[in-house]
Amino acid sequence: MKLLTTTLALVSFCLMGVIFRSDAPGTAADRNVQEFYNKLKGEWSGPYSVWLNPMEPPLNSEIAAQGRFVAQGSYFLLTYSWKAEDEEQEGVFLLGGEGETASSTWGDSWHMQPEPLVCEGELTEEGQKLVFLGSYEAGPGMPEWGWRTEFTLQGEDAFLMEAYIITPEGFEGLAVRAELTRN
Repeated sequence: MKLLTTTLALVSFCLMGVIFRSDAPGTAADRNVQEFYNKLKGEWSGPYSVWLNPMEPPLNSEIAAQGRFVAQGSYFLLTYSWKAEDEEQEGVFLLGGEGETASSTWGDSWHMQPEPLVCEGELTEEGQKLVFLGSYEAGPGMPEWGWRTEFTLQGEDAFLMEAYIITPEGFEGLAVRAELTRN
């Protein structure tokens, strides 16, 4: 009888987990960077803008991006290409992490070279936005500048990639904006 009671209690407990589990946006299941990366898989394209000076119009281009898992699913690789004044440019994000915590290594032929920018990140907005923050040396003897990259899901077939430059004094300005849709 004791074995039957214990078994029934375990089955009830497991069933409660199934009943109370929800796959609605914003649940714990959605607040996982691996699930976020999964939504970025595939081919993407859209308009791309880069601001060199917040008081001047941006450089505008088209961007093409590809997202896929690499290293047997351990990391997510997002590669992209765009043009700056008719010259082809390429970039790459290597993304990792688990739960709501993420890491990013970013390099771009135009923005960030020869050293990649390493950032720490986290999921926000109920798992719909992934925000990375890093800093880089602006030159010998100069204070470091900050860089924040945000990936925001906009439905199943669109996401927004924005990057902000952060001065040593704390001023933030939009530096990059890509509005990507699934091909």
